[in-house]
Amino acid sequence: MKIQSKCNIAAKYALLLTLFFGTVPFISQAQQLKMSDFVLFAGFGTCPAGANAPLAPGCAVQIGSTNNITGNGAIGSYKLIQSTGGASIIGNLNSNGEINLANNNTITGKVTVANTSNAPGTILQTGSGLSVAGNVDVHGNINISSGTIGGKVTQDSAKYTYVGPVPPGRVVGPLSLPILPGIPAVKTFTVPSGAKDITTNNFKPVAGVIYKNVTFSGNKTLIFPDTGSYYFNSITLTSNNTFVFDFNNHPGVIRIYVLGNMFLDKISSIIKGGGNEGKIFTETNGNSGPFAFTIANGSPTTPSRWSGTVWAPFSGINIGSGTGSSQLTGAFWSGTQINTGSGVNINYSPYNECGTLTANAGPDKPYNFNGITTLTGTSTTPSVTFKWTAPVGGLITTPDDQASISAAAPGIYKLTVTSAGGCTSTDEAAVTNKVDSLIGSELTSIYWNNPTGLPSPFFILADGYVRIDVIVEVSQYIT
Repeated sequence: MKIQSKCNIAAKYALLLTLFFGTVPFISQAQQLKMSDFVLFAGFGTCPAGANAPLAPGCAVQIGSTNNITGNGAIGSYKLIQSTGGASIIGNLNSNGEINLANNNTITGKVTVANTSNAPGTILQTGSGLSVAGNVDVHGNINISSGTIGGKVTQDSAKYTYVGPVPPGRVVGPLSLPILPGIPAVKTFTVPSGAKDITTNNFKPVAGVIYKNVTFSGNKTLIFPDTGSYYFNSITLTSNNTFVFDFNNHPGVIRIYVLGNMFLDKISSIIKGGGNEGKIFTETNGNSGPFAFTIANGSPTTPSRWSGTVWAPFSGINIGSGTGSSQLTGAFWSGTQINTGSGVNINYSPYNECGTLTANAGPDKPYNFNGITTLTGTSTTPSVTFKWTAPVGGLITTPDDQASISAAAPGIYKLTVTSAGGCTSTDEAAVTNKVDSLIGSELTSIYWNNPTGLPSPFFILADGYVRIDVIVEVSQYIT
């Protein structure tokens, strides 16, 4: 009976939404995905607002021919996923807009298309030779020229058309669509006027120091000599150059923050000292053109190589221009567009700072009856977001997504810190009501029922303690 009741409620809710907003996907379940679940992600819901307008096909992930994407990371976009040739993808495709694939694409996972804008026409369009091992869930029309579907095909309305190979099952019913992640945090910093340019070979920047422009014309190496955060205004490389990520056998991660663009041409990367690709994160905030991060293909015998996750919030990522090939291990996320040329091979290994991510809600504090108790959270990891809740008692009277909050009542306050890659860490702080534990509820009641808010002539509340006046008749007390 309970299950039937929930289904009825869901159906009524879907009907109301249809009446007010038009057709909406009928969803049977909604798994919240993290950004770190994706090997490629581009085209957030606000794209291109606040960012540089991308080239055609717009806010999208566009996958080139003869691409091999391995490691079981998903490919996602709020707008469009498109391929221009045959590609092999080990993972899922998740779009909130449309998917348009060329001939001879192989997908080992699931395909979901939410079409949240209720666009007409064909929402999942593919050429011939498609191979999908998993299920296909689409809010809209489907047209597959030829191929095979290993799982069932589900559309949430009988009005939508299906043209394609006969799947093991075709269902009209609730869709299984994931919830795509939100925009990762963006690092902000300024470059001082006296910042140093870097042009010399084998230069070792110092973590925490802000440098101006890195400019290499070929056959030079930039060495990151230890874990920590490194800051630059821009990085512009031409011809063949190398990055060395030396963890120096220390725990932690290497983070690279670039205020402008990061153009790497034919890059090679080397990891030393106990690290791996999952411990390298690069953020480039360039917004002066369609791409903020670029890698060109190397030769067939000496491909370009890159290690780590790249986040470009305000412009696109272009990988694999020119002939040849690239071997990349990590993940690539853009606020606007990701474009891969031909011959690009990407192995999914997302940034994972979960092992080092910490949340600190601060010390427990007594409740301040005469004012507001302030709790301040911290994290040793930069570019994190904060979220406070009051799971037991408690009352938050200021925005709960800031590092500091005002606690207006005793209780337990929980801080959740989320990194750019979607890792989370939590901590709790207690705001204690010492009045309750010392003398019961009587004076608490007196305080809360004092309508004037003026200090009482009979008791003083300060720092969680109570001082009271005791009035007795002469000789009427016990020694």
